[in-house]
Parts: sequence; C-alpha cells; structure tokens
Amino acid sequence: SYTARGLQALFRSEFAVRGGEVHLDNGTLGAHLWPAFRAKGARPVVTRMSFTSSPRSAALDMPTLLSAPAAGKLTALDLGETKLATARVREVIDSGFLLRATELGLTRCRVGAKGVAALARAAAPHLRRLTLGETGLKNAGVFELCDAPWADGLTELDLMRNELDDDALVAMASSGRFVNLRWLDLRVNGPDLRPGCTAAIGDRGVMALAAAPNLARLRHLNLYRTRVTVRGVDALLNGGHCRLAELDLGGYDLGPELPT
Repeated sequence: SYTARGLQALFRSEFAVRGGEVHLDNGTLGAHLWPAFRAKGARPVVTRMSFTSSPRSAALDMPTLLSAPAAGKLTALDLGETKLATARVREVIDSGFLLRATELGLTRCRVGAKGVAALARAAAPHLRRLTLGETGLKNAGVFELCDAPWADGLTELDLMRNELDDDALVAMASSGRFVNLRWLDLRVNGPDLRPGCTAAIGDRGVMALAAAPNLARLRHLNLYRTRVTVRGVDALLNGGHCRLAELDLGGYDLGPELPT
C-alpha cells in the first residue's frame, strides 16, 4: 500500500523532474494520502489512478484530489467498485477532469440516467474508454449517450448489467454516433441479471447493430447471458457491416445450427 511520505518523495523526485509518469493502481488511495498530492513542490506526474481496491465513497474527496498539483496530468481514472453516490459522481463530472480524460471507469457507481445526461453534456474531447457497467442507467441512459458529442471518440464502452433491451441498441445504431467504437460489453442484460428482470437484449437489437454503418469498426462484442438466438448471431457474423474478431456468447446453448 502507499504512504503519504513515500508519495510525496516520489512527486518531488528527480524522476518527476525529468517528466516521468506514475500509475497508481490497485492500492488503497485513501484520504490520508491527499496531502502528498497537494504538497508544495509536487509535480504533475500521476497519469492514471485506480480506486478499485479503495475505501467506499465516504473517504473519497474527488474534487480536492483532481485539482491537486500531482494530478495535473491525470488522464485515466477508475472508480469502479467504490459505489460512489450520484452526487459524488456529479462532482467528478463537474470537476473539469473530463477536459483531459482519456479513460473513466464508473462500474457499480450510482450514475443512473440523470448522471449519464450530465456526463453527455460535459466536454470530453479526448475520452476513449468509458465503463458504465451496473450503474443503473437503463435505456434512458443509453439514449443520453447517443446525444453525447464525444461519443464518436469512444473506442471502448462497457454497458453490462444495466437492464437494457433492444431499444437501447436500436438507438445506438440509428444515432450515427460511436463511429470509432471497437469494443462493446453488453453482458447480462437479460433475466439473469436479477429476479423479476424483464428487460433483455435480443435479436432485434443485435441485428440493428450489425446493419449500422456507424458501427462498422466494432470488433469485440460481449453478449454473455443476453437473449440473442441463432438469427441474431447470423446477422452479426454474416450480414451487415460488422466484421467481428471476437464474439462472446457464453451462458446459454444456442443449439446445433449456430452459423460460422
């Protein structure tokens, strides 16, 4: 784990002076470390931070951290598993970080459709990787993403476990956006998500993806435990604009007539 004293020394070191880059991943980045980021003489060397093993949201003062000198060149931020509340997610969105962000991970944070709407309105000209798995965005959140001016810059998008159905995929296909998207995770958008869940991605949605010219660059698609049948798989593999290199169909039996 990290210590404030150790980080402070690193941020002032000859390595930092020479323009080195620091990735802080899989450590405990609690509030006790914040003084190191704000210390006099700290240089902007941290380019990536992951909070996936860190304390829950109560310990995360993101505006203070994101405005600290040592985080001045931060471009990749993963808050997955912190379960940030909606208001705390908005703090990240409103902090100005998105102006330089290339990657943002919000898996299992409480984003919802309103949070995605705020995200879609924000200026994020360099954003390439966005993870929104299990954030409660539902179809309404995807509709908001389709209006984001920066959606064309995305190369990776994670929408797993969000109670999506075919209407979400039809919206993506008809939006004209996502023209550089190469990796899309839609797993467990179906009844296996939770008891009583009726929303599911099926053939109509994936057939729309396959036929969409704006999604012609898609190469990796995860449909684990959705409700796609042989008909949808055939459209992805043999029709439309898709030229997939990887297709995940785990979780159920498609039968012996699976196309090749």
